[in-house]
Amino acid sequence: MSSQVPEPAVSVEAENVGGIDETRVELAAGVTVLAGRNATNRTSFLQALMAALGSERVSLKGDAQAGSVELETPEATYTRSLERGPEGVRFGGDPLLDDPEVADLFAFLLEDNPARQAVERGDDLWELVMRPVDTDAIEAEVNRLEAQKEELDRQLEELSAVKERLPTLEQQRNEVDADIEETEAELAAVEAELEAAEADLTDESVDDVLTDLNEVRGDLEDVRFALQSERESAESLESEQRDLREELESLPEQPAAELAELQEDLERYRERKRRLDSVTSTLQNLLSFNREMLEGEHADLFDRLVAVEKGEEDGSAEDDGGSAGLDTDAGPVDPGEALCWTCGSTVETDQLEGMLDRLQSAYQDARAERSTVVSELEDVQAEKRAAERKRDRRESLREDIEAIEMELAERRRRIGDLERRRDDLEAEVSALEAEVDERREADEDELVALHERANDLEFELGRLHERRADLTEQISDLEAELEREADLRERREQVAADLEAERTKIDRLEADVVESFNDHMAELLDLLGYENVERIWIERKRAGDDEVTRSTFDLHVIRSDETGATYEDSIVHLSESERTVTGLTFALAGYLAHEVYEEVPVVLLDSLEAVDSARIAAVVEYFESYADYLVVALLHEDAEALPDEYRRVTDI
Repeated sequence: MSSQVPEPAVSVEAENVGGIDETRVELAAGVTVLAGRNATNRTSFLQALMAALGSERVSLKGDAQAGSVELETPEATYTRSLERGPEGVRFGGDPLLDDPEVADLFAFLLEDNPARQAVERGDDLWELVMRPVDTDAIEAEVNRLEAQKEELDRQLEELSAVKERLPTLEQQRNEVDADIEETEAELAAVEAELEAAEADLTDESVDDVLTDLNEVRGDLEDVRFALQSERESAESLESEQRDLREELESLPEQPAAELAELQEDLERYRERKRRLDSVTSTLQNLLSFNREMLEGEHADLFDRLVAVEKGEEDGSAEDDGGSAGLDTDAGPVDPGEALCWTCGSTVETDQLEGMLDRLQSAYQDARAERSTVVSELEDVQAEKRAAERKRDRRESLREDIEAIEMELAERRRRIGDLERRRDDLEAEVSALEAEVDERREADEDELVALHERANDLEFELGRLHERRADLTEQISDLEAELEREADLRERREQVAADLEAERTKIDRLEADVVESFNDHMAELLDLLGYENVERIWIERKRAGDDEVTRSTFDLHVIRSDETGATYEDSIVHLSESERTVTGLTFALAGYLAHEVYEEVPVVLLDSLEAVDSARIAAVVEYFESYADYLVVALLHEDAEALPDEYRRVTDI
């Protein structure tokens, strides 16, 4: 948007650009009007300014091997060099923009501007608006953020399960504490009874055996617990392995040849796209140059061609920068005829215009083929990414299955060892119990029973303390995990916000362009007062609506008849003036939606002859609000309708 603080003046110095030999022009902030007759290098100067800003939609003077442009601002100086080579004009220097595509589309609004042409020809407006957008990068970022969000969701689900387990573990620990308290009280009572009984009778032999029996029973309980844990772990691993194998069987094998073929297809489409980019650029340059030649903007080149035809290769023909340098001996040229700048002969103007029409048709065909190739390239890229994901998932599944198989083998080995250890301990317990029974016969039944009960209680108390310690450790671990929950939720919210922003980036841009065009078009139609044009607006059909695979922009023209009734018409039925204003408005919408003004605070206007002077003045005043520098090329009679405070340049 136009800055509130006045921008400083800048200067442009150009040499051998378009029809310019050499010139230096200062541009003040606001509106600068390039006023003059046709063939006075106004368009060539706009091209020179475009070159300094970064564009390559610029022609080198026909009789020059090199040219240059320098744009000097208070902050920096930008340069551009042009050099003719065997393959065309090569560009060098240090311009303002490294990538001029968005400025070429929406800021440099000459006659061949793609946005203006797309509206006037009824081309795909959505494709033009989205051309500067790197949709592959957006898709890659969406995929990355989706994977990150899924991982955070998985971790939060695990923490949710932890939350559900924590109350259960705390309740179990409370129950164990109650059991410990009860067992300690019972043991104290039994020990008191035992102390009283031992005062009457002491049998150390039975006590020793009971001590051994208690130790063996403890070992047996530990082995049984360990065996149960190993079996549960093995069952869990077997279940996980079955699930992984089922998933692996559900994924078809991805032949390496198919991936290689997709890569070859991808390279082939990329090469076709590069060739078509070169063809469309060449055709566009040819169209621009031939239109300028036909409009007489390169009169000095005509002079040189005529001189060569007459045998005056010594360069004696004078070059006054206008049509006065043509061969006067050749006689007057019929109004329906023109000089051919390739052979110097007189030909019908219709023939030259027919040649331009064929070039235009070839350019449109190349653009259409490029759009098809880009669509097919995107399809192959998507297919290749899907194939690679399936291949990587199969490899990951195989590795997981092998790792589980190795762990299962180790678990089964430990289970076998524990089962053998359990059998040995069970046999030892049986032997000790038999020995206790034998010795009990010789001892007092009450004393033996008290010893046995005390030993059982001590063993139970030890088991309860171990159980409590295990529960406490589990609770501490879970509480430590839950401390991560706040951080995980904050990270997930940020990732979700970033993901939503990426997913809606294209949708927001589409909506901004449509809203901007419709608002500005309504305002301009109200200002310009075209008869029987009630409304010109863009309807956006979004992806998924009415079986649309991607968004489209449908341009509608609403007219009214003598009775005031409205009806819908086509853009091709608008007057040339109305089409020109519509194209400029669409370019302005793109300029604002893509925020081109952040990098290029300059808008260039040319070829407004189809619009009458009063309406040109209204359009210029309207555009002035949206650019720090607005440079307009006009005929003298059209420039007279603009306010006097606008800076005028008449000598280029």
